[in-house]
Amino acid sequence: MYVLKEYGGANTSFSERLNQCILVLSILGYEGNVACRQDFRFVGKGEKKMGKRTIILLVAVICIVLVGTVFAFIVPQMEPYLSTPPNESIAMNIRVNQTDTYHFESSVRALFGALAQVEVNYFSEDLRIFTQNNETIPRVFPYSRKIDVGMDGKISWDLRIAAPSTPGNYTIHLRFTVFHWMFSRSYSQSITVNAVLPKPPALEGPLIIVLEKSIYNQGEYMTVTIKNVANETILFTNTAYDLRFEVFNGTGWGFYKEVAGNPVTTSMQPNETAQVLCKLDERVGSPFPAGHYRVGTKGISAEFRVVRPMT
Repeated sequence: MYVLKEYGGANTSFSERLNQCILVLSILGYEGNVACRQDFRFVGKGEKKMGKRTIILLVAVICIVLVGTVFAFIVPQMEPYLSTPPNESIAMNIRVNQTDTYHFESSVRALFGALAQVEVNYFSEDLRIFTQNNETIPRVFPYSRKIDVGMDGKISWDLRIAAPSTPGNYTIHLRFTVFHWMFSRSYSQSITVNAVLPKPPALEGPLIIVLEKSIYNQGEYMTVTIKNVANETILFTNTAYDLRFEVFNGTGWGFYKEVAGNPVTTSMQPNETAQVLCKLDERVGSPFPAGHYRVGTKGISAEFRVVRPMT
C-alpha cells in the first residue's frame, strides 16, 4: 500500500496512475491488484465528474448558439415592413389657390399581419391640408390616423393639399409606421409644395378668358374676365357675351347652362376687357353639383372645379 500511495499521489495524472497500477500489479500480486482497483476507482470518479461538467458546458454553449441563431434570422423576419417605402423627400407643384392630392400606396410584408398608421408631424402655416374625406387636419402635432390594411395586405392613403395664394415653397412632414406586437418600422417623408402662378392662357383665338381662381365652393360667385386680343371688333348676342357653362362627364364636355344676359347685341373693341359676375347655381337654392366645369364663349374657355363647402 505504501508503494501505491507514493506512485499514486494527488498530482499524478490518470494515465500515469493507470500505468503505475499495472506495474505494481505485476509485482505485488492480488493485494496490490485490490489496492490498484481502489485507487483506480478513486481516480475514475473524479474523471467522471469532470466529464459531466464538460457535457453540461457544451450543452449550454449549443443552447446559446441556437438562441442567437433564432434572434439573428427569425426575429428580423417578424418585423413588418413596406415593400414600397415612401421616398424620403418629394416635390409637388400646385398652382396658387388650387388643390392637389398626394397619394401613397404600398404592400405590407409581415409574418403574422400588421397594423399601420400615418402621422403628420408638421406642415407650413399657410398650407391647408385635408383627409380624403375632406376633413381639415389641424396644426396640432403629431396628428395621427390609422390606415386600414386590406385583405390583400396593401395600404392606401390620400392627402389633399390646398396651396396658398402666395407663391413659394411650403413643407409637410409625414411618418408612416407599420407594427405588430413588439415589432415596428417607421418611414419618414418630407413633401415640398411649390405654389406656382398659373401659366398665362395661350392665344388660341380672338379672346382671352381668365378666372380669379380654379376652385369654387357650391353656390359661390365667379367673376369671368374677357379680353379681345384680335385686331377687330367682336359682336355678341347678349350682354353676358354669350357665355355658357359646360360640365365634364368623364369622357367629354357637355352643355350645362347659359349665363343669363339681356338679348342685346354687344360689341367688344380690340384690347377691350369686360367682366361678367356669375353665381354657380342652376336656380336659387340649387347650386352646381361638385365636379369639373368650364365657362367660355366663341370657342374659348377656362376650366374650374366646384367642391362642397368645407365645414
